[in-house]
Amino acid sequence: MAGERKETLHDYLRWWGGITLSERKFNDIDSLILCELSYLDLSKIVKEEDSTTLFEAYQDIVAQNAYSLETAAGGEQDFVEKAAYSARFGNLRISHYVDILEPDITQFSAMVFDLDDKTSFIAFRGTDKSIIGWKEDFMISFKRTPAQEAALRYVNTVMEPGRKYYIGGHSKGGNLAVFAAARMTEAQRRNILRIYDLDGPGFAPEVFDMGRIRAVYPMITRILPAYDVIGQLFFENIPDTRYVFSTNKGILQHDLISWSIDGPHLSNAAVLDPACSFTNEMFRAWINSVSVDRREAFVNEFFDSMRINGAETMEEVTQQGTKTLGEMIKVFVTGNPDALIAALALPVSAVNTAKDMWGDKVREYKDKVQEYREERAARKAEESED
Repeated sequence: MAGERKETLHDYLRWWGGITLSERKFNDIDSLILCELSYLDLSKIVKEEDSTTLFEAYQDIVAQNAYSLETAAGGEQDFVEKAAYSARFGNLRISHYVDILEPDITQFSAMVFDLDDKTSFIAFRGTDKSIIGWKEDFMISFKRTPAQEAALRYVNTVMEPGRKYYIGGHSKGGNLAVFAAARMTEAQRRNILRIYDLDGPGFAPEVFDMGRIRAVYPMITRILPAYDVIGQLFFENIPDTRYVFSTNKGILQHDLISWSIDGPHLSNAAVLDPACSFTNEMFRAWINSVSVDRREAFVNEFFDSMRINGAETMEEVTQQGTKTLGEMIKVFVTGNPDALIAALALPVSAVNTAKDMWGDKVREYKDKVQEYREERAARKAEESED
């Protein structure tokens, strides 16, 4: 989109990577970088009881030809290399690395970055490429997940009395950070400096103790892309919520490494991109029209059907193409009746919602679009003056 900043975390490392955390204090962009680095597969490099610096870990990765970034997009080795060789991040010590993948149960990974002698950042990995990882994203609509319980056990294990902590994560990792903070003891919470929820989904009020969840809202910095879908799931107002521009389009803005910066700050968008509002409101309408039991039936049948040809990752499902799609459709037609009802409710709810919203919302969206265009124009004019 014309007028927005095009710089990303790559540029931040280039401009500010030579400045240590003691020279320039920890900031929001640093939290993004650590959460991105939490996707780094260190399973062949460091054990849970060991510790290593990011620089040392990357050197071992290269030596063993073992590089893997467990995001949906993968890649980005040049980014990790820049971070590892930077004065700002390279000497950060990584400890308590955990990586659990149980195909029928859970996907969970976390690590601790020591920022100095008194402060650490607990980073929860978001959704990886595994089918169970993606399934857990949807399981929050009907139950507390194994990954959430693992996150609580993790903070109880790694947090040390008297030490201060940031805690955060991207996507599912953001949800895990909020959940763990909400469920930890009051004594532990007093040692939390800030919670970073980077485009993580919220919590189904039918499932979670929302009083405990909302109690930590004042501690959260929530950062979402301007085109946001994931972070709008079970959305509630958190005081420090920010939208940022991205170099990607549409749902691909979920990739936090594409989020834009403006020098040492995030490139903030004033409002949510109206292009995604219609989709989000239809999804909310569908969620509200389907019972918790039917949500569970739908999610179980949908993701279990992905694995009928032996697939364990989303990449394998994609590679199997129409064969897997045909088997999935067969499951919905012949499988659990509740799953079929839930699946069929989606397009019906979408159509009904569209009818209801059309008359009331068209003018509202036009106003939002105009506001968004004005902001873009103002930003472009500001850049021209620079």
